[in-house]
Amino acid sequence: MRLVIILGVILIAVLPNSSALAKDDSYLCVAEDAVGFSFNKTSKKWERANFKAEDKYLVSKSSETSKGWEVKKIGESSATPCEGGFDENGFLTCIELLDFRMNNKSLRYMVIHRYGYVVKEYPRGKFEEGSITPYIEIGKCSPL
Repeated sequence: MRLVIILGVILIAVLPNSSALAKDDSYLCVAEDAVGFSFNKTSKKWERANFKAEDKYLVSKSSETSKGWEVKKIGESSATPCEGGFDENGFLTCIELLDFRMNNKSLRYMVIHRYGYVVKEYPRGKFEEGSITPYIEIGKCSPL
């Protein structure tokens, strides 16, 4: 009887925390704000710019089991692979053309669109200065 009570107390103590440790299989992440730079062709200078925060992303386990997780911008067919899975602090990092970082504890994300200023060439080829605008986008995620 005493053993049953002890096991019951342990289960009660562990169960609320086990739900926090369980990882959801997918998240919908929605942009809240974005800011960056645009190229002024007249002055040939980069200027601060605000961007519409309209993007939505699906963060999910990859259909290719060897790849772990991936992030896909809603409306696009290609996905950005993530480096492993969520770490012990809840961070997920997915970098390719998109630099996407998410935390499944705070349910927040940040995307950095690096191309356009520092990098003038990327895997799909070279581009004219100002044709791609670098910016940072922040938003929140919800488990699906």
